[in-house]
Amino acid sequence: MPHSWQVTERTLYVFAKEPRPGFVKTRLCPPLSPSEAADCHRAFLTDTLATQVQARGVRVVLVATPDGDCPWLREVAARFSVECVAQGRGHLGDRMRNALARGCRRGGSAVVIGSDTPDLPVSRVGEAFAALQSHGVVVGPSLDGGYYLIGCRAQVPPIFELDCAWGEPGVMQETRVRLQSSKHDFAELETWRDIDTFDDLRSLVAFTHGDSNEARGLPATSALFAAWSTRGTPALG
Repeated sequence: MPHSWQVTERTLYVFAKEPRPGFVKTRLCPPLSPSEAADCHRAFLTDTLATQVQARGVRVVLVATPDGDCPWLREVAARFSVECVAQGRGHLGDRMRNALARGCRRGGSAVVIGSDTPDLPVSRVGEAFAALQSHGVVVGPSLDGGYYLIGCRAQVPPIFELDCAWGEPGVMQETRVRLQSSKHDFAELETWRDIDTFDDLRSLVAFTHGDSNEARGLPATSALFAAWSTRGTPALG
């Protein structure tokens, strides 16, 4: 897997795991099987990349784990003509900090998102980079108390060594406190949802039945849900 980490003015890093059953979306099991959860992850990431590569003037990089053993992630990156690099060692905060640091070299700006927000519109990422023109940091709070997006310009703030565990509801609040105490100027985007739990998934199923542009922009996820409906998967019940 290449590690070139070339720097451009605006870089979007999409963090993702190799979609192996039992390795991804485990909070959906049960009622989903590990294989169905992995199918979810594949569909979510496919739609995320299909949307975000449309951003103008933004270089998209897929940041993969586990290092050196991500054949499906390499394939989907090639499909969308984006670079695939390894996340590297350390906890999630370490890996996000390292990605942002590389994107911020020579005064550039960088944003990190995950693969759990397949319905996140490309305009929201555009808002994040726009906010970084006048703020040093931008954060997008998620409904579960974490955040779905983090970005910075020029330098990385000291917010990735948290007292609470990654994935816990206090992540966003502790991040705010650390940004304020370190006197970093930051902007907050509107709240968005992560698809982590079964209730989150059911809300996304309902969303894909809508007629908005964002709902229509989820072909892989919608196709998966349609296949589930045909065979009676509980998520559609």
